[in-house]
Amino acid sequence: MYMFPAWVLALGLTGDSRAIPLLQQALSSPNHMIQIAGAKGLAELQDNSIPLIIDACRRSPAEAASLIAQSLVYFDGADAQNAVDKYVSKGTAKVLREAKARGQRTPFTY
Repeated sequence: MYMFPAWVLALGLTGDSRAIPLLQQALSSPNHMIQIAGAKGLAELQDNSIPLIIDACRRSPAEAASLIAQSLVYFDGADAQNAVDKYVSKGTAKVLREAKARGQRTPFTY
């Protein structure tokens, strides 16, 4: 059970767009670690699943929502950035945005 989020995350790291439906489905999991891994995988693939990720944030407790929303930093849309501002602390959002500006890929840490 503890390794399952790693397998979900690995789907995003493959770069294979066939993983997108599975990663989107992960956002509906009752397991928040799986939701986080799904959101990060979708960010890695740059799939336009922003509404699904935001919906997962809405349904989750604050701590999980913050971790799910961190993936939205890596999307350029206004909706994504507004959700980051809503769910992620200012300090964390700043660090993630600076990392993105330096060209760093999505951080895959929990």
